[in-house]
Amino acid sequence: MVKKIKLTDDIVASLPVPAKGQAFHWCAKERGLAVRVTAAGSRSYIAQGQVQGKTVRVTLGRCDQLSVDDARVQCHAALLLMRQGTSPVERKKQVKIEGVTLQEALEDYLQHRRSAYGPLRDSTKEKLRGHVEHNLADWCSKPMTSITHLMVAQRFREISERAPVQANIVMGTLRSLFSWVRDKSINAEGIPTICAHNPVVIAFRQLVKYNHVKPRTRRVPTDRTGAVWHLLEQRLDADKFTPNDNHNAALALCLMIVGARFNELATLKWTAVHLDDEKPYIEFTETKQHRRLMLPITTTLNRLLRLQWERRQAGNPYVFVGRTRKSHVKILYKTLHHVGDIAGGKISAHDFRRGLVQAGETVGIQSHIVELLTGHAPTGVTAKHYRDSEDLRHYLPQAQAIADWFEQQGAIYAAQQSGANVVAMPARA
Repeated sequence: MVKKIKLTDDIVASLPVPAKGQAFHWCAKERGLAVRVTAAGSRSYIAQGQVQGKTVRVTLGRCDQLSVDDARVQCHAALLLMRQGTSPVERKKQVKIEGVTLQEALEDYLQHRRSAYGPLRDSTKEKLRGHVEHNLADWCSKPMTSITHLMVAQRFREISERAPVQANIVMGTLRSLFSWVRDKSINAEGIPTICAHNPVVIAFRQLVKYNHVKPRTRRVPTDRTGAVWHLLEQRLDADKFTPNDNHNAALALCLMIVGARFNELATLKWTAVHLDDEKPYIEFTETKQHRRLMLPITTTLNRLLRLQWERRQAGNPYVFVGRTRKSHVKILYKTLHHVGDIAGGKISAHDFRRGLVQAGETVGIQSHIVELLTGHAPTGVTAKHYRDSEDLRHYLPQAQAIADWFEQQGAIYAAQQSGANVVAMPARA
């Protein structure tokens, strides 16, 4: 039989501390009320009752923060809730869930979200945070449950007036955050307790449409490729240009003939360059798809890498040394500005990847090989399960054909500039 005592503030303060575990001292006046004392000396009031035949125990508060009389009042309220079939513990969780703000949802998403390739990258987290905190700053402190589809539609229209593409991205991010908190709220019966209907989905089903975005196809025009190659080759000259110009030009040239993305190639370290291997290759372990990628080294790339080796910075592990000489190249703004002048319009580092794809088509390389060389995730059963999409060294002939085409375009342009009578012949695979 459980021994009950008359609880007073003085008695609660003098209750003995158990040698281990925890001890419960039940109140003789208020049914279901007890003081829990742990071996660490912690004292708290608890209320215990039943909900649908199951015993439920809820902590009311610490004894140094609640008086006995206050604990009795809270215990009575908790037991009344239990008799009505509601668990105070679940109720407390639900109130917390319903109060989750947009900022809290974002932080939880960034910390725990896993993509098909693993945890979100720091760069991805930074972009997602920017989308929310820049465009939805006044919503960050609002509970997610207070954001309606009408608010979503209105904000989408406002962002679209200044940045249509960004408006689409922001709403896609917001849609994901609502799905995230909805899934986190699913109860034991498998039913979401908040955001069962995503307001972003509703807004775009009833009130607005995503902005039409024309696919990006910008690249260096084929008839200007030779001029761009020649420009960058000239900027490799250490007697005429600064070391920063040299490294930037080398990186740009490598981007033109290597299918890697800018960050993948800019952060390339010498430990990932295997020039003296039987089949020379460069290795990327931090790709967009979180997978290893081994690309063959063509004669052109070999020449550029050996030049970079000669110009390497002591103590710097990167192939393409940045302005501070302590890290890698971060941006190619100045170099790309000159490239744009030659190409006839603005050119980004990513546009070089499109140029490589075009070059592959020009020399007759099969499209699935070009996709693999540019580091795209394979699609289709054959590509996923029958082709090696990581070790691409056996595609050296195709990579070499692409590199040769770029060098030929540069040589043709240089010859034409010198006054030679040169005519470009159609490319062959």
